Amino acid sequence: HRIPNGLDLSLFRPIERGLACEVLGLDPQPKTILFLAHVAGNNPRKGTQYLEAALQRLSPEFRLLVAGRDGAWWKGRVPQVVATLGPLSDDRLLAAVYAASDVVVIPSSVENMPNTAIEAMACGRPVVGFDAGGMRDAVSHNETGLLVRTGDVDGLAASVELVLGDEGLRARLGAAGRARAE
Repeated sequence: HRIPNGLDLSLFRPIERGLACEVLGLDPQPKTILFLAHVAGNNPRKGTQYLEAALQRLSPEFRLLVAGRDGAWWKGRVPQVVATLGPLSDDRLLAAVYAASDVVVIPSSVENMPNTAIEAMACGRPVVGFDAGGMRDAVSHNETGLLVRTGDVDGLAASVELVLGDEGLRARLGAAGRARAE
């Protein structure tokens, strides 16, 4: 039997992106890639080396939003503007961070059942990540997000770019993710 992680769906819910950006003091214009981890900088277990390589293949017009300890590690390492939020412990703020993003990237090469994926989907945000460990239990490929073979940097970059470039796809994946969370 599989028992999904519980989540307060009244807190983790879709919020209008522009409003979330305003709350966080972020410019709502650039498409935003969210990466969050307890330790968000130079963390091989969370796949920072893969995400760094994938971001090198993407347009500098996107923004990387990083939440977690050591987020400043990303500045100057990728061509995108990097906004760091530090560690987050307030669920309302965390939900706003998801809402301010266009895609949530989980490049872990080893993963159990990632709360990040479940929270992102509850907030109506698509997930792109490696098909590692419990990711497949949370994310249904091409339904609630996109899964890529673990370590496939080109596939990761292409999937992020696809989601960012297709508003209809983002909306479809996000709505399906919210329905799955419910």
